[in-house]
Amino acid sequence: TLSSTFFLVLCAPGAEKALVTDATERGLRLAFSRKGVVTLKAPVPLGIDDELEAPLARFAAPCFGRAASLTDDLLALARIAGGPVRLHVVGAAVDATFEQADELRASLVPALGKSVLEGERPSVGDAVVTVVLVEGTPWLTLHRHRLGRAPWPGGRPRMVLASPEEGGPPSRAWLKIHEVIERFALDPKGPERALEIGAAPGGAAFLLLERGLEVVGVDPNDVDARVAGHRRFVHVRTPSTRLEADRIGGPFQWLLVDVNVPPGTALRGALPFVAAHRDTLLGVIFTLKLKRWQLAAEIPDWLRRLERAAPRLRFTATSLWSHGQELVAVGVLRGVLDADAVVSPRALAPRGQPRS
Repeated sequence: TLSSTFFLVLCAPGAEKALVTDATERGLRLAFSRKGVVTLKAPVPLGIDDELEAPLARFAAPCFGRAASLTDDLLALARIAGGPVRLHVVGAAVDATFEQADELRASLVPALGKSVLEGERPSVGDAVVTVVLVEGTPWLTLHRHRLGRAPWPGGRPRMVLASPEEGGPPSRAWLKIHEVIERFALDPKGPERALEIGAAPGGAAFLLLERGLEVVGVDPNDVDARVAGHRRFVHVRTPSTRLEADRIGGPFQWLLVDVNVPPGTALRGALPFVAAHRDTLLGVIFTLKLKRWQLAAEIPDWLRRLERAAPRLRFTATSLWSHGQELVAVGVLRGVLDADAVVSPRALAPRGQPRS
């Protein structure tokens, strides 16, 4: 009988040690580690609704070990889930191709029959079985989908960034914002207004303008001509540190921050803007550059400071596949994520609180 006492975690290469340190403080211990892959032993058996609170994780789910007989094990996991499941297949390596995963999934679906739901995209509440290919070996996980979890296999989106010469966006910031919007089911759209601190060269603004928003971009540097010349874009060519937050003409429904300074510095500079527009904000997307992965230990404090500045918002931090050595803190209206989320975990307690 398949059972789980481990979480399998995918993370950015280099983040493994900091992730394990954080998990150890939560009562877990390291079982297995490879580049970008970690398994963590939990103190009690895990179920489908148990989740790992780990901002450095791109994907984390209860793990049922290496597959012995792949088809039979997948059918067993569908029985554990109590009905049909979404089937995901993903390569753990950062440079893994989608082709290998797609071929394996296509070979499995006919044998699994009605145990597998049609299509990969999960709805809230769906059980999701993921085959994670670690150095060519299939490992199996099972989790329940909720808002805030990446809907793609292993959390890895298939988004491809065309070059600016081919009509694509000015920078990878477009990719990061797109991934956040998809993951958290956000819906920024016109005639809403966005304030972006650190707008150059314009990747995020490019996406928001595509969605019909009005954008005020704060940055002393140049932005892409397609953004600069757009009728719904206003460029404030000055560092945000020289602006008085309440003098930037609102109201704003969205605030984006992506500046190339340490997180503490970025936070000090952004908090006045968060506070100034807290009564109208629907969401905040705050990219945090980590010079050292160990800085992730400061995340709980950063989130508390953001929530004090904007009490209507609930903030969470996570790592994206489109990230380099960075994280994103996402703030959404309280209740948005909770409304459809599955309550968990029973195996873990927040940092500093006792387990029952």
